[in-house]
Amino acid sequence: MIVWFATSAWAGAWTRDVGQVYAKAGADWYDAFAFVAPGQSEEEASGKYFGQQYGVYAETGVIPDGWRAHVSLGLPMVVGSHTTVVRDVIGETDVRATTTRLGDLRAAAQVALHPKAPLALNVEVKLPMYRNGTVGEEFSNFAEIFPKPGDGQVDVTPMVFAGAAPWSGTFGELGLGWRFRTEAFVGWDTDLAFSDGLVFNGKVGHDFGRVIGVVGFDGTVSPGATEVTRQYVALGASGLVDVVKDHLAVEPRVGTEVWALNASKGLSLGLGLSWRQ
Repeated sequence: MIVWFATSAWAGAWTRDVGQVYAKAGADWYDAFAFVAPGQSEEEASGKYFGQQYGVYAETGVIPDGWRAHVSLGLPMVVGSHTTVVRDVIGETDVRATTTRLGDLRAAAQVALHPKAPLALNVEVKLPMYRNGTVGEEFSNFAEIFPKPGDGQVDVTPMVFAGAAPWSGTFGELGLGWRFRTEAFVGWDTDLAFSDGLVFNGKVGHDFGRVIGVVGFDGTVSPGATEVTRQYVALGASGLVDVVKDHLAVEPRVGTEVWALNASKGLSLGLGLSWRQ
């Protein structure tokens, strides 16, 4: 699934002051045009994949005086369904394999690099809350067709964000970083190897009063990627519609990959309820 649940948070380059809070609960749905497993090409893609993600995310300022800094935490529950055809000596059978697990816990700390300008360094650690070695184990003959909740190992991603508000109500930001991909797997004995890569995102938005509209992109590219390392570029649009001015809001979003290697392409929709102060 497109990992937009946490990356669609609203701080970005603007590091939160102490006492400022942003919290969100939401749901995301992803319908793949064709299911591409790691190591497969688009020509080898088979079956259909439909993913659901339900999660919570929060960030809050932590430094009372001087330089600003905040911490954030996000955790989803992932439900993935893979529909395909199984062939054996009897013939062909349509099957659907569904996996329901907690996903990747994403914990991050961000510090402002300038006392006033929206420039910040963010370091995120991804920790799997599942064990890929147990996925589908009760159906040993078909375990491989059950979708994994994630790559199942630890990643560390430092990123630098820079933002600007060129005129009243309009803002934009860019983020650039490097994802260090480890082979520290949790509950999974595998020889898969992932390669480090460049991570980037950006967005432009405008505040119309009780509605904020945003368009953006998100992606990762890995030079010398292994055959199972996911690479993609995705585009999306999101919004924040105030129910209680400057506090409670509804957040819809839509996104899709425009390019992908070792990954599916599909349509992603999301809806969240957020609180900020």
